[in-house]
Amino acid sequence: MAKIIDCITGSVIGEMKTPPVENKDLEHAWANLRSKRNMLLVETDIYGLSDRRMTVEMKNYRQKLRDLPSTQADPADIVWPTKPE
Repeated sequence: MAKIIDCITGSVIGEMKTPPVENKDLEHAWANLRSKRNMLLVETDIYGLSDRRMTVEMKNYRQKLRDLPSTQADPADIVWPTKPE
């Protein structure tokens, strides 16, 4: 159990379970995957603006990015979708 400390008073305000050490690397890998996925989605957000037209290919690419964490078994072996031109 990890203690939750109030940063103002320094007093313990709770406890939380922490995952085993071996799972932290896996959790970080998944977090990194989600961060990269979010960055790639932000790069294509411009295509969703009302004065731009989003192609079917771009819609499919963005959907594949959003689906990424649930469609992959190993965060170290990701097959990233190809961004359309």
